[in-house]
Amino acid sequence: MSLVKKISWASIVFSILEIALGICVICMPNETLLTFCYLVASLVIVAGVASIVNFFVYGFDPFGLMKGVSEVALGTIFVLLSPTFASPEIFSSVAGIVMFIAGILKVQNGVDAKRAYVKEWWTYLVYGIILLTFAVVLLCNPFGGQKALLICLGALLLVDAVFDVYVTIAVNTKINRVKKIIKETYNVDEK
Repeated sequence: MSLVKKISWASIVFSILEIALGICVICMPNETLLTFCYLVASLVIVAGVASIVNFFVYGFDPFGLMKGVSEVALGTIFVLLSPTFASPEIFSSVAGIVMFIAGILKVQNGVDAKRAYVKEWWTYLVYGIILLTFAVVLLCNPFGGQKALLICLGALLLVDAVFDVYVTIAVNTKINRVKKIIKETYNVDEK
C-alpha cells in the first residue's frame, strides 16, 4: 500500500473516531469532558512510548528519546490534573488556543491550496476563519456555559471530521488525476 493510501486511510479512521467523539460530546457533555481529558492524556503517553520505542528500535529521530520521555511526563501530569483541566474555564481556554492554532493552519492550507490551483481552495480558507472566530469567542468569554461550550465543541468535531474526509477525498482525487496524466503523457507503468 502506498504512503498516500496509508495516510488517507489513517485520516478517514481518525475522522470516524472524531465523529463518534463529537456525538458523545453533544449527547453527554458533562460526562464526556473528564473522559476526553483522560483520553487526550493517554494518547500523549502512548505517543511518548512510541517515540521511545522508535528511538531504540529504529533510531531515526535524533531527539526521539527526549521527545518520548517529555511526552510521557506531560501525559502523566495531564492525567493527574485532568479534573482541573475539565473545569469549564480552563478547558474553554485550552480549547480556544487549540482552535486558534488549527484555524491558522487551515487558513494556511487554503492559501497553499490556492497556490496549487485546487478548485476548492476557498473552503479551507472559510473553515479556517470559522475556527478562528470560535477560538476568539472562547478566549474572550472562557466563563460561558460549560454545557453550551461542549455542545458547540461536539458540533465542531463533527464538522471538522466531515471536512477532513472531504479534504482527503479531494486530495486523493487530485493525486489520481496527476498520476493518470503522467502515466498517459509519459507512458509510465505504475508499480
